[in-house]
Amino acid sequence: QRTGLNGAGAAEEEEEDGPGAPPGSNFGHPHRDFTCLDSIGADGEPRLLSTWVPLTPVTADNGCMLVVPRALDRHFDKRWAYAHMRPATRGEADGVTEVRFDLQAVRAVAPLRPGSVVAWHGNLIHWGTCCTAADHAPRVSVGFNFFRRGVRLQSGAPNLTQERARALNLQQRLAIISRSLLAYSPWFKLGATTVPPGLFRHVPSVPD
Repeated sequence: QRTGLNGAGAAEEEEEDGPGAPPGSNFGHPHRDFTCLDSIGADGEPRLLSTWVPLTPVTADNGCMLVVPRALDRHFDKRWAYAHMRPATRGEADGVTEVRFDLQAVRAVAPLRPGSVVAWHGNLIHWGTCCTAADHAPRVSVGFNFFRRGVRLQSGAPNLTQERARALNLQQRLAIISRSLLAYSPWFKLGATTVPPGLFRHVPSVPD
């Protein structure tokens, strides 16, 4: 599994995609985490799941998630379609976003209680929203990717089994969280000192 922490910012102008970020992959921008080939096996079963758990109450006003259901997404399983990994792109000159899915298909994942578990195929179109007013506390959430046994997508980023995750000590857990935070640096421009380098001494090695 892989993890990450994120929160919805108050209503403000979205930042442009950072260096190295795939097209249309800002978190406030409609995107897919993975392709359909990454997400669904030849047997039709999921190879991985994106899982989202709010730590605070989620409403339609404080940064809920929006999704496009599979049944209403004509490019859901069309890996080589231009729109598959570019469901929305922002123009560099005018900042206008071009979407390539039916806006009538969009659904809000709200309301949700803290600790609710929401999971979807890795190639589902989704994105986060901003708060509508200053008096709405931004939601805070944690995200996980669960992989089918034997699935490995990234070199240098080994998956953790449940058994190994349970055996981690506090320093190792903090090291993994720190590494996960830095994974978001292309979008949030995190500096090299955001995470104390000493924490990385405790990142556990996980065999293939």
